[in-house]
Amino acid sequence: MKKLVLFIFLLSLTTRPVMAANKIKSLIPSMARNSKRVASEAGELKGKVEQKREVVKARKEKMLQIKDGKKQQIAEHINDRLAHINEKATTTLSKVLVRLTAILNKLADKTDIEAATVLIATAQEAVEAQALKVYEIEFEDESGLRAGASTAKESLKADLKALRDLTREAHGEVKNAIKAAKGDL
Repeated sequence: MKKLVLFIFLLSLTTRPVMAANKIKSLIPSMARNSKRVASEAGELKGKVEQKREVVKARKEKMLQIKDGKKQQIAEHINDRLAHINEKATTTLSKVLVRLTAILNKLADKTDIEAATVLIATAQEAVEAQALKVYEIEFEDESGLRAGASTAKESLKADLKALRDLTREAHGEVKNAIKAAKGDL
């Protein structure tokens, strides 16, 4: 009996490297496609980062037009807070959409998930577009700072509300897919 177990163990050790090598060979073409896709996405991301840097540089130059140091400090703080709020909200909503996608992947073989998949993809595109937006105080002179800050805040608020509504709609569609899967069981 011990010899049989030892034989089976040794046999499994010798066949695993061959199976692993075959699996690796089959994965190489897909890895090449993925690396090309990742490279193109990295190029797009670099372009987006450069655009954002230019916007930030222009914003800093605009802030230098403010003569009063305290007002300049407050305006910079408001711009930074708006950027932080936008980043935090888009990151959170992106995580929610990733979780919803994971749930849908589990339901893929049990029910029709096309409507939910389309809504999640739409919401994800909207989140990515929102993450690239820059909210800053628009003003002509120092007397227009308050109105510019209020406009920027309201614009951010409206955009994030629309994004949350889109995410809620996708969430509702995932709920419907779960209910349909439970009904099919």
